[in-house]
Amino acid sequence: MSFRTNRRTRTVFPVGQSKPRLNRLRTLENGWTWKGAGNAGEFQVDIEKFLKIFGLEDRSPDRIQDLAYESPPDFDFSDYEKELQEQGLTPDQIMEKIQEAEDKEIGDQVLNYQNDLENAIESYLTSHPIRGISSVHMDWGNGKARIEVENLDELLTSERQVMNGVGMFEAGSNQELIASSGKSKVGAVASHFGWLSSAAEVYGTSSIQRILDRRY
Repeated sequence: MSFRTNRRTRTVFPVGQSKPRLNRLRTLENGWTWKGAGNAGEFQVDIEKFLKIFGLEDRSPDRIQDLAYESPPDFDFSDYEKELQEQGLTPDQIMEKIQEAEDKEIGDQVLNYQNDLENAIESYLTSHPIRGISSVHMDWGNGKARIEVENLDELLTSERQVMNGVGMFEAGSNQELIASSGKSKVGAVASHFGWLSSAAEVYGTSSIQRILDRRY
């Protein structure tokens, strides 16, 4: 077997074998980014922009915090208060400890809201009739939604079929849709992602909001 060397990286690999493709981060329009190779990879977009696609502005990070404070769990710290009194803590110290416990309960409530929302979105975007997405992760700490794509072609087909079903625009093939967008395949998928919000209407399936309503 003969070998050749990449002069820049000094990497040696067999002749006839393609160089490994790099997963470079690409910045797309409207704040979307893509990192992947071939037909699979990951989109990232700001969470608030992502939620707006599906009409879920009332589930933004700030709004979830508000929801947790507006409808907190039922607090009953009477036993805890007695325990603190038996430990000899002063009234101010007891109040501080109870406040810390209440904050923790509200923090847990925020996590529950976040997890329910993430699960509902993932269920919607990974179920029939939408194909091509393997998972969705809401990175609340960094304010990013991450969409794991296993097949760009299938995802673009899903977008095109929903778009055709709505009836405002129509494309007979993915290539026609890509050509009309004037973008690469990745760019076309990102720019047409919003059509997926109408999949429930077109196919009569459950919307994200309906999935959330079933959880409460």
